[in-house]
Amino acid sequence: MKRVAVISYDERAGAFHAEQMEFLFDNRIEAFSMDVPSIRKNGLEKADLYCITTDALENLPDFHTQVEGGIPIVMLCVTFSHDILQRLSLIPSGTEALLVNLNEPMAQEAVTKLIQLGASHINYIPFYPGASLKLAEGIQYAITPDEARYVPEGIPHIIDVGQRQMDSGTLVEIALKLKMYDLWENRKWKAHLASIASNNYNFDELFGRALRLESSFQSLIDIMEIGILGINEQGAVFICNKKAETIVGRNLADAIGQQAEELFPYLPFEECRRTHRKIDAKLVKINQNPVTVGIYPISHNQKNMGFLVMLQHFGEEEEKQHKIRNQLLNKGHTAKYTFDNIIGISPSIDRVREIAKKMAGTRASILITGESGTGKELFAQAIHNASDRRVEPFIALNCAALPENLLESELFGYVDGAFTGAKKGGRLGLFEFAHNGTLFLDEVEGMSPMLQVKLLRVIQEHEVMRLGDTRLISIDVRIIAATNRNLEQLVQKGEFREDLYYRLNTLPINLPPLRERTEDIIPLIQMFAEENGSRFQLSGPVCEALKSHCWRGNVRELKNCADYFSFLDKKVIEYEDLPPGFFHGRAKPEKEPSLECQDNTILEFRQMASMRQEAYLFVLNKILESNQGRVSISRERLSGCSREEGLNLSVYEVREILCELDSMGYIMVRKGRGGSRITDKGKYVLHYSALDPQGK
Repeated sequence: MKRVAVISYDERAGAFHAEQMEFLFDNRIEAFSMDVPSIRKNGLEKADLYCITTDALENLPDFHTQVEGGIPIVMLCVTFSHDILQRLSLIPSGTEALLVNLNEPMAQEAVTKLIQLGASHINYIPFYPGASLKLAEGIQYAITPDEARYVPEGIPHIIDVGQRQMDSGTLVEIALKLKMYDLWENRKWKAHLASIASNNYNFDELFGRALRLESSFQSLIDIMEIGILGINEQGAVFICNKKAETIVGRNLADAIGQQAEELFPYLPFEECRRTHRKIDAKLVKINQNPVTVGIYPISHNQKNMGFLVMLQHFGEEEEKQHKIRNQLLNKGHTAKYTFDNIIGISPSIDRVREIAKKMAGTRASILITGESGTGKELFAQAIHNASDRRVEPFIALNCAALPENLLESELFGYVDGAFTGAKKGGRLGLFEFAHNGTLFLDEVEGMSPMLQVKLLRVIQEHEVMRLGDTRLISIDVRIIAATNRNLEQLVQKGEFREDLYYRLNTLPINLPPLRERTEDIIPLIQMFAEENGSRFQLSGPVCEALKSHCWRGNVRELKNCADYFSFLDKKVIEYEDLPPGFFHGRAKPEKEPSLECQDNTILEFRQMASMRQEAYLFVLNKILESNQGRVSISRERLSGCSREEGLNLSVYEVREILCELDSMGYIMVRKGRGGSRITDKGKYVLHYSALDPQGK
């Protein structure tokens, strides 16, 4: 605690100012008074600052020689309060009044001060001990600053204005010398400065503006979510905010005025001072916590004025960026389904469900395999919602639905000007949006070899690089991949990277087709009916037909069937109410048909194609060629090829043929990079037609 000596000519005045000083400085100083006689007798007591009145200084000509070098001295100036001036304004103008004080200089000084403050309507007569009593003859008023003992007898109106108050200049200079800048916002200071009168308008205005500016600046930095430290040109701390105190783990109230390099040796001040360049982001450890530090030089007229230091916990910065990513995404990428939404009582689905629940608790990659429509994305969402990432984004992407260049920009994002047509300002990729969450890659086999390499690196290094950029961005994303193809066979054929396959296949899940879980068909039908808000019963023959059906489209096909039943608006669904084409393609896909099925397949194809078998076989053959060449073929291309062979099929006719071949199970129509694929059933028709071109 700093010791402040208040030196006055009169003992009572010194005691008053010392008490007032301790009050205004919030008891952060020890103020004591000394008067001129005691100093002449005993000398000066030691103090950290001496505050002396002008009359005391006049009576102590050797005062400066008694003060040790380096100890600051402040002249104590006093003034009157607004309340006193208001009381004096009630005295009639032109009235003569004694101004009574300890001596003539002090009385003259008080008169001068009152006139400067505007109380000039009174004719003041200085009076003091030893003055002629004739000055008091006929005087009705006497004004005195707590010296009523020296007022002559017989004066009827005595106005004791009390001890005068320290003026604003004295208080500010003491605070500056003691480096207690925060006191300017103290409510006691504000009340005191508002109560006293001043004739120094320019100073008060400037000081008031400075206070308001500093108050606004302090309020601004206090509400910021990063720590702020201000360092002046001498390397001393001149301002800090509450967040900085939290980060460094100490109260910085006493840090103002101290050397920053001594307080914070872990901050790279020397590097910034040496280079005069800003340090954007440097990672340091403060109390064993990683903190991002930025140091920015402050200059004026090409002169260094110090530094501004910004501190932020590394984890908070990551969290903030993650929140911004989610706001930028703003597409509702959340997982809607849980394991409760996976309906099924069969042993096969129950076993897969239990395995998936256990896998949800891990952080490893998952590969979900299964035929189209078995619920791969449903399982992926359930796994996400059962994991510790449930509150983070779940982003699903079909890798076969986008061209290679578009798929790459979607996954990795790009910077401004990365390529022609790029969005101004760049764009974040789905890997960044999915940070701390889950990225579901459906039909992952649709990725090109180049993208497979980039995906492998993301899984290994947990880093991505936007297109056109050189910076690596750290991410934490769980990958769940899905496919309806046999990736092992694709690896053997060289169509899928082996190292990526084993990275994705850390935790494999194989979903059973609906034909292997017939116990679940009726419960699923009932659930879909409830979702549609309908009620119906299934007759015995319908239940048997549903259980014996092949279900090439699995649960997705079953839902279509349930929707069809709902739209019939019947209480009981009979055998004849089954959807048209329900019995087509009953043979299980991707299996070699029996001899009886072979004959039925050829007969079925001839009935379907009727008189246009050549056109149907042409389309099947072109799709087979495109599959073998691993390229897709469009309807427009098929139409053009048909004209070259004299068939002259329009695009509309090609579309009709494709739809019919798909509905009968000869092909599987797909959109995107994979294109349509021929089934074993379609291959058999082509093989048989090649053996028997006459169709006998």
